[in-house]
Amino acid sequence: MGLSPFSKSSYDDDGGKLIHPISSNRHDVPPPSPPRTLHPEAEGPDNAEVLRRKLPPNPVPTNFQFVRTERVGNFLLVEVLYPDCTNYEGRKILVYDGISLMELLAQGSVDPHFSNNPKFHSPIARFVPTEEGWKMAKTFAQTWNEGWRA
Repeated sequence: MGLSPFSKSSYDDDGGKLIHPISSNRHDVPPPSPPRTLHPEAEGPDNAEVLRRKLPPNPVPTNFQFVRTERVGNFLLVEVLYPDCTNYEGRKILVYDGISLMELLAQGSVDPHFSNNPKFHSPIARFVPTEEGWKMAKTFAQTWNEGWRA
């Protein structure tokens, strides 16, 4: 019944409350405590609903909206909003090479992750989703178009 000699326990910051002991016997292990916060606005007991509905940190590639797009030479710059994504408020700045906006839309999904899958267009660069990130993406595309290609 008790803890195995190799078990460890995790303690909370606020006074040593046992959160999740690791045991050799699964029947005497309480379920893990839920995370304290699942979203930056989920602080405090008034936000129980936010704690119950956990949004995925990664975007759902088929649920997206374009915030802005721009063609810079052979590059397509897009700022995408993924409503189901929690990191960076669901915004991503992506750079594509040799693809039009219509071709990107035609594939039915916009996955911000790099991939070698020949069936889908993958971004060649990502930038932090801020005004500075957008300027950096434009600078990258302009510089690369001016002859920096290998």
